[in-house]
Amino acid sequence: MTVKLYARIYLGDGKSKWVAVKTGANHRHIPVRDTFDYCIQFTDPLKGKQVQVSCKTTDLHLAVAAMKRKEAELLDGIVVSLPTANASASANPFARMTLADAREKYLSNCEARGLDHKTIRAYTSAIEPRYGEVNWPD
Repeated sequence: MTVKLYARIYLGDGKSKWVAVKTGANHRHIPVRDTFDYCIQFTDPLKGKQVQVSCKTTDLHLAVAAMKRKEAELLDGIVVSLPTANASASANPFARMTLADAREKYLSNCEARGLDHKTIRAYTSAIEPRYGEVNWPD
């Protein structure tokens, strides 16, 4: 999958056109003068048609980041949808794990790997918070 980056430039008299953003010899994108919007163009894997999506930015670095993110999504076959307003925190696949949950998961993985009980006890004492240490909020 190829994702292309285009810049919309102002021509004057209310006219504009899309031009492809060129890449230099060091594989970096060259800024385009008089740009007031960037967009990315790719083939939609579900419909098989060319799609142009506005990046809604005038910053080249943000547009390149959006292009790389979209290219990674297409290569991985992931279709990411925007979160809805009624989505709960438990349904969020990117929700952060608390430190206590991480400790429990690590110790259960150690048991599943078949480590000796003395090793697990040593690991437990090493990862438990000690008295007097700073306990950062989870």
